[in-house]
Amino acid sequence: MDDDLPLALGQLQAEIDDQGRRITVRLRGDLDIATASQFRAVTAPLRDRDLTLDLSRLDLVDSSGLREIVRLRDDLQPDHELSVVAVEGGLPWHLIALAKLAGVLRLHSA
Repeated sequence: MDDDLPLALGQLQAEIDDQGRRITVRLRGDLDIATASQFRAVTAPLRDRDLTLDLSRLDLVDSSGLREIVRLRDDLQPDHELSVVAVEGGLPWHLIALAKLAGVLRLHSA
């Protein structure tokens, strides 16, 4: 899909960049109750790697999406870590900060 075209409501796209031990997952669209299962399906096979989750191109994230991010972090193998990248001041950033999860999710500015 062309990056300049808008996504349909309730749609999530994930781009996976495998750098060996670390994988970056770049999300675009909505991470919400409608796309939570899609997020789980994309990230489930990656739980044995270090992950960077890039939320900088999300249009929407709700409490269901945030729950899936925390679940992903909790389900990682013990010797692996999750880092989250978001636009400072953007919706994902505010939601993570409001939930007091910035330290838990190792939040970094995009």
